[in-house]
Amino acid sequence: MILSNTAPSGDCHPSIFGQLQTPVFLGDGAEDPKVSAGLGEKMTRVLSNGLGMDVTWKEYQGLGHWYRAEDEVEDILSFLRDRVGLPVTPGSYLAKGTKQGKKKHKCFFEILPT
Repeated sequence: MILSNTAPSGDCHPSIFGQLQTPVFLGDGAEDPKVSAGLGEKMTRVLSNGLGMDVTWKEYQGLGHWYRAEDEVEDILSFLRDRVGLPVTPGSYLAKGTKQGKKKHKCFFEILPT
């Protein structure tokens, strides 16, 4: 239970406190017919104000219910680099075996060796 104007502390629920410290990225297309961008904004407020989490919210004008927009992928990569600390780079086309033979699939990001 979370009361208004309170934030969780390590004393109250130590098993989940570390998980609440994980940065979160939420993004949605402003023209999404399946999920209203307003729900993403509301979730951002619940997570950041209600649970004290570090949330990055981004609404993409002109985009619908799809995740392969270059701007969104670049924002996710920047978030992983800057907020999570992962050494990532934009992905490359990778060959993947299928029953029909080799087919190319886009890899959105690759984690670089440290």
